[in-house]
Amino acid sequence: MTELDLYLILFFVCGVAITIFVLTFLNKVTFYYDTQDFVCSFSQVIIIAGVSALMLAVLDSTQSLVELISSLSILSKALSILMGLATIVAFLYCFRYSWNASLKTNGVMLGALIFFYKIFIGTFLCFAIIGKFQDLIDVKKSTFATRTAAFVFLSLFSWLLYYLINGKRVEAIKTEGVI
Repeated sequence: MTELDLYLILFFVCGVAITIFVLTFLNKVTFYYDTQDFVCSFSQVIIIAGVSALMLAVLDSTQSLVELISSLSILSKALSILMGLATIVAFLYCFRYSWNASLKTNGVMLGALIFFYKIFIGTFLCFAIIGKFQDLIDVKKSTFATRTAAFVFLSLFSWLLYYLINGKRVEAIKTEGVI
């Protein structure tokens, strides 16, 4: 793959992203169907990140995974299994809800594209939002300028969220022709 191929792929991906955002603002496609879809989309990212961080912490420990499990009490093993199952069930619920919400008003092909794009955007925004909250909380390194920038970013995100959660508006337009 040459450098030109990478630029073409990047140009194509950026074009698709801009097109999806424009169509979302025009209420032609649904990005997040409702608030629950928004929460489920972000929860998938957070669940995967949390499980990955936990697995990395376990793998970085001095004990092997077998030694770690054998050193746990029966209650700890049972709680670990229940928490693992609850995490899997939560992830599957969030995945299913977000997938179905993407397909509900967008159709199969466009809905699948928007679903994967929501996961990509959710990953990016999770890190950005967590970083901005960290700027707000960190008293030692935080200055007035960083706190102001964080508030502006979070305010713009909340304003943008109104336009991204547009499932009901798109349904109304498609069924009645008006909002």
